[in-house]
Amino acid sequence: MIAVDTASWPYLKDRDLDFSPGGTSVLFAHREGVLPNADLSVAWYSGQVTIGNIVPENFGQLSMAEYNDLLVDFYRARFAPAAAKLGLQPELTEARRDLSEWINVGAVRQLVAFSNLANKGTGASHPNDRQRWLDFIIRVHDEGRHLPPEILEKWLIDELHWPESVASDLAIEFDGAAELLKRYDETR
Repeated sequence: MIAVDTASWPYLKDRDLDFSPGGTSVLFAHREGVLPNADLSVAWYSGQVTIGNIVPENFGQLSMAEYNDLLVDFYRARFAPAAAKLGLQPELTEARRDLSEWINVGAVRQLVAFSNLANKGTGASHPNDRQRWLDFIIRVHDEGRHLPPEILEKWLIDELHWPESVASDLAIEFDGAAELLKRYDETR
């Protein structure tokens, strides 16, 4: 990918990352065209290449459509040509991923029920909302599933229309509770 010549996604040689366990990560930047300026990280390890994240150049957040458009643009401009030279067949997943890829359908329904009944301005502060929220966290834990907090936050914002700050607080709380429950199980 580094050797593919494209002006729209220059390789950020001076900003290579070394956080992938047993692998490597590199950064590319989008700085031309109608799409927002953003940095995109690519990680590879164990024979797999994945997009780590796409982060806007300026403070703020990309919409789901902007994120997906940047991903497709990078795929066409850099990734697909590099894969073709190596005889590889890359796979681009659907633009929208259902939360049931991470948690069971019953837990998704429980989250949607919490969202429909909760005050989106205060999160899980009302006792009834709190109980539904904690029941959701416990269910995800009991099912042995792993829901990354950033996926939960994005889903709360994009699909369930929560304010960003409240969704962020809920995702942070979810992550802490999941860690606590996991540690509790390890000590029992």
